[in-house]
Amino acid sequence: MLKQLKQLGSDSMIYGISGVVARLVGVLIIPIYTRIFVPEDYGIINLINITFYLIGILMLCSMDNASHRWYYDTDDIEDQKKTFGTWVWFQLSLSAAAAIIIILLSPVLVKAFFKEDAKPIYLILPAIALVTNILPQVITNWYRVRRKPVATVVFTISQTIVTIGLSVLFVVVLRWHITGVFAALTISSTIFSLVALQQMQGWLHIKYFLKSRLLPMLKYALPFIPAAIAYWLLNSTDSYFLVYFKNKAEVGIFGIGAYIASGISLFTGAFQQAWIPFAFSIMNEDNAKQVYATVFLLFGYVMGFLAALLMIFAPEILLVLTAPAYHDAAWVAGILGYNLVVIGFTSIASIGISIAKKPSSFGIAMMIATVVTIILDIILIPHYGKEGSAIATLAAQLIVPAWIFYKGNKVYPIPYKYTEVVLVMLLMAAIAVSVRFISFDGLLMQVIVKTAVALLMLLFILVANKSKLQLVLSKLKKRKQGA
Repeated sequence: MLKQLKQLGSDSMIYGISGVVARLVGVLIIPIYTRIFVPEDYGIINLINITFYLIGILMLCSMDNASHRWYYDTDDIEDQKKTFGTWVWFQLSLSAAAAIIIILLSPVLVKAFFKEDAKPIYLILPAIALVTNILPQVITNWYRVRRKPVATVVFTISQTIVTIGLSVLFVVVLRWHITGVFAALTISSTIFSLVALQQMQGWLHIKYFLKSRLLPMLKYALPFIPAAIAYWLLNSTDSYFLVYFKNKAEVGIFGIGAYIASGISLFTGAFQQAWIPFAFSIMNEDNAKQVYATVFLLFGYVMGFLAALLMIFAPEILLVLTAPAYHDAAWVAGILGYNLVVIGFTSIASIGISIAKKPSSFGIAMMIATVVTIILDIILIPHYGKEGSAIATLAAQLIVPAWIFYKGNKVYPIPYKYTEVVLVMLLMAAIAVSVRFISFDGLLMQVIVKTAVALLMLLFILVANKSKLQLVLSKLKKRKQGA
């Protein structure tokens, strides 16, 4: 099991490098952007992004999930090519049709959504990106299923750097304002589509599109489609409710809070990219279930600590990175950090139903959570604004892994230590929230006390896992001596 955990940890670290680079570059650009864009501008950008995120989900049809499952059903490369070829040509056709419709209707749509605050180009450029971003998405999945984390990271880092570089050029230097943000995304995805074509030579020929392969893949993916839509509703509709009940400025501040929270995705995202291929690759091994249970336990301790750190230090992070108009996003950042951790738990929970090829539980969980988040948004946002929206999202998101763990245990039982993980995470969350309510005499004292609290939490985690750490270290020592 140690070897398998080391492999997962190694892959996660490699995938995490791309997130770290993207975050570091983002850290440099956020202070600039928050001084160029007022919260209302960020509100417009956020609304357009989440709208096209939904359209992208509809165009994808969860074929990425299906391609992962079909890829591992065989070692025959020609058959694997049929899986990817079917996915690519199906999504290209669907996305191109959607892009044409959006472009033709953009003058009408932009007036309906934003009235005098936006231009048709704000919709035209993302519509083009619906098509140009397909191949970059496909190639990263292609690298992942072939267990090539280094290639995945090199590709994603390169695209991130080019995208942000173009953003700086168009927004900061050329002063294209909001248009520059979407132009950078579209041009970057076009460049890396060409790179993907070169890298995947022999895999994307039209002859590999098979209707006979498409139908069973779509049948498998069908339960994931409403689940994906529900995921969007669960995590994105808050912006629509915020602009309805409040204003675009509230949406913009919420968006910055979500961006700061996404620092947690450096770790959860890296884990999720490594987890799915890893989990499927060991599913036929004798100790697979024990490995899954150990991963769950370690994930809970580590991510619970990191989410608590974000909750504690969110005000200081915003103070350093953003203009004063955005400093009010601290509670949003802390709450949504936990939301990302819960999403990470969902990835772990879903392995049971995925192995059993019974993904319908995922769709049901997402639909329930979606209804709950909409109800909570309507109740909380009028009174508590962006913080109420963040609480609604987290509360509803908790339903998803809870339901999937419950259903997954019936079809593929795994000995997870639920009670230990829940209690530890609740304890650290309670400490972090309590610290946020303390009034400090000066910034220096505030940072010192918060740092001390963080170190004490880390010490608690190390002591609580002392036996596990000693076991791992002893095995590593024996392996090193044996070498």
